[in-house]
Amino acid sequence: MKFNRIIALLALGFVMHLPFTSFSQCKFFGQKMCSRYLDTYKSNGQDNTASMGPGETATIQMIFYKGHDYRLVFCSEEHLGELGIKIKSSRGDVLFDNADHDMSFHWDFTMKRTQRFIIEVIAAGMSEEEAMEGCVAIAVGVTPSIHKGFN
Repeated sequence: MKFNRIIALLALGFVMHLPFTSFSQCKFFGQKMCSRYLDTYKSNGQDNTASMGPGETATIQMIFYKGHDYRLVFCSEEHLGELGIKIKSSRGDVLFDNADHDMSFHWDFTMKRTQRFIIEVIAAGMSEEEAMEGCVAIAVGVTPSIHKGFN
């Protein structure tokens, strides 16, 4: 009887640990996969990762500061397919939609004033019968803007 209780407790501990394990697997995904596309931009050092399933949408808000050039790079595990990416102003105006740019996985832009953007990522994925979660990441690269003077 005690042996069965020990097995049950071990099984429960294992099951409770699974969500943390899957999150941990995505934790460094962005550093490993996305950061290599930052080129001359310096990483802002933040990890922006999520575990997503096919067809899921994730939204994050970020602040970008005046006087800087930015590169946003979006990566996902291969089985999730191309990511749909929309970047909107805080008022909801679409500033960038990668569907209008050959499904580009990055966007470069210059900030003329500090703003909050809403970033929406859609994992296309495969058919629902074969649905499997995977890691999605956003790497943010920044550099001081070379655009000085009158605007």
